[in-house]
Amino acid sequence: MENSFHGRTMATTAATGQAAYQATWAPLPDGFKQVPFNDLEAIKQATSDKTAAILIEAVQGEGGIWPASQEFMQGLRAWCDEQNLVLICDEVQAGSGRTGKFFSWQHYVRPDIVTMAKGLAGGVPIGAMLTGPRTDLFVPGDHGTTFGGNPIACAAGIATVKTITEQNLLDNATRMGEYWKEKLEHLCAKYPFIDSPRGIGLMRAVNVKHGLGPVIVQKAMEHGLLLNSTNPQTLRMIPPLILNTADIDEATELLDTTLAEVAELPAAQA
Repeated sequence: MENSFHGRTMATTAATGQAAYQATWAPLPDGFKQVPFNDLEAIKQATSDKTAAILIEAVQGEGGIWPASQEFMQGLRAWCDEQNLVLICDEVQAGSGRTGKFFSWQHYVRPDIVTMAKGLAGGVPIGAMLTGPRTDLFVPGDHGTTFGGNPIACAAGIATVKTITEQNLLDNATRMGEYWKEKLEHLCAKYPFIDSPRGIGLMRAVNVKHGLGPVIVQKAMEHGLLLNSTNPQTLRMIPPLILNTADIDEATELLDTTLAEVAELPAAQA
C-alpha cells in the first residue's frame, strides 16, 4: 500500500510505499506494486495473472497511524480468496497487543501469513512468521535464517506473551486507549493547530498543521514527554501497554503545557 512501511531489508524496502525510504538503496528488487490504502478498486485494477500476494498493515504505523476500514479489509479478503492470492498482514508495529487485540488483523479478517518482530519479545531483537491452514505456502526447509530460533530471543518472546496475557494487557490497551482518545479530543478542541485524533487501542496520532510536528516533539521532550513525528503533519503516540490513567493524566498535562508554548509561535497562529 502507499504510505506503508515494511522494513529495511532490500525486499521489504521495495515493498514499502514511501519513496523516501527507497531512494538510498536503488536499484531495488522489482515485482512490487503500490496502490492507495483503503482503495479496494485500486487493488483489483493492479492485480494481474502474475500477482502472488497482497501485503498490508491493518493499521499503518510508520505512515502515521491510519487504520484500514472494515469494508476494505473484508473486500480484500474476499478478493484474495477469489483470485487465489496470499494475504499477508505485517504485524511488526500493530501486533503484540498494541491495538487491544494480540494482532491488529483480529479487528478485521484472518490473513494467510502474519509477520512479527519488535514488541513480540519486549525489546529483545526477534522476528517471526505465522501461516494459516493453507498447505501450499511452505514446506519444511523452504524458509530458514541464521538467527532463527535464537534461545535468548525465544525466551524473551515467551515471557512477553505470558506477561501480555497474564496481566490482561490487551484489555488495558483497549481501556487506556479510549481514555487517551478522550484526552486527545479535548486537546484538539483547545488548540486549533492539531486535529483529527485517530487510532486503535494504544496506537494513536493526531494531524498537525503548519508542519509543527517536529517542533512539538522537541518541546515535549524538554518537558519529559517522549512523542514521535513520522512526518511534519503527524504526531504519533505509542505508549507502553502497562500505561494507567495516572500516566495518561501526567502525559496530558505535559502535552498541554507543550502545546500552549507552541501556540505562541508565529507559525501556529498562521
